[in-house]
Amino acid sequence: MQETFNTPKSASSANQEPIKPELAQLVTEFNKRGFVILRAAFDPSQVSLLQNKILSRAPNDLKWRIKYAGGEISIREASNVYTSIPEAKALFAHSPVLSVIRAILGEPIYLYRDAYVEKAPNPHATFPLHQDSEFWDIRPSRLVSLWVPAQDSNSTNGVLEVVPGSHLAHQPHVIKVGSTIALPDFINNILRKFANKVTGEKNSEKKTGLLRFLIVRLGNFINGTVFPFLSRNFKPFEKFTELFVIKNDADYWKQTELHDLKIGDCVVYHSETIHGSKGNFTGNSRGAYIPSFMGESFMRNGVAVSDPSLGYVRIDGWET
Repeated sequence: MQETFNTPKSASSANQEPIKPELAQLVTEFNKRGFVILRAAFDPSQVSLLQNKILSRAPNDLKWRIKYAGGEISIREASNVYTSIPEAKALFAHSPVLSVIRAILGEPIYLYRDAYVEKAPNPHATFPLHQDSEFWDIRPSRLVSLWVPAQDSNSTNGVLEVVPGSHLAHQPHVIKVGSTIALPDFINNILRKFANKVTGEKNSEKKTGLLRFLIVRLGNFINGTVFPFLSRNFKPFEKFTELFVIKNDADYWKQTELHDLKIGDCVVYHSETIHGSKGNFTGNSRGAYIPSFMGESFMRNGVAVSDPSLGYVRIDGWET
């Protein structure tokens, strides 16, 4: 059974070695299972405040993506929250969670990406099982993410589900027709190659020309006929990657763990940990803030993420 932890009350400083015993225990559990549950990691009132600030922003202030399932909105996602809303920084300033992340990574940390994800009251709003590092061009592939619920979350409203120990091996991701039939490997490999190539280049639309047009049309066709839980239209090419899911996802759904989470709790998980969520069977939306972190020595295309030219934000605060 998954052990859960009360978040350490005091954070260790960047220069303090060895790390505190409670942090060492968390790191051991994380390395073994690919995730840990932290109870009372954040002040619930600050989590609610952050959610309110996000939802009160004008539509154009944040970059929103909308996904559909069963003909209805299933998921809304707003990105770049940390750099846009001061309450996101305040959330971490009053929490020792950054010390946990730094203890896991073993070095100063940078923000890779973050998003606020809202699952609409829609029983079809499933987010398929996947490993984040399949889609992230950062090495080594051991980033750390948080899943911070903005409401009490459980099986009825689509809490995060994870597969224990799945971070120890990368799994093939494929495009499926229906729920069971995967496209042939050589087609998956070709499409994955182009998805990786295009999402990692600037001005990619001009560089891919007709090929991009055809693949996006294919993505939209599959999305409309087979995968209604995905974004309605693949305007940015990178949304094409959302078609890829764990090849043996039916088997892995049987292995997932889910935990009832109170507002203020969070899941800390590895970027190779298989995870996903099922539908929301309640009458209310379920929100979650999901930031992802990497170490300062991590690389993107051979360049350390600490290089200012890449524009990643260093996250301090574990000393406070």
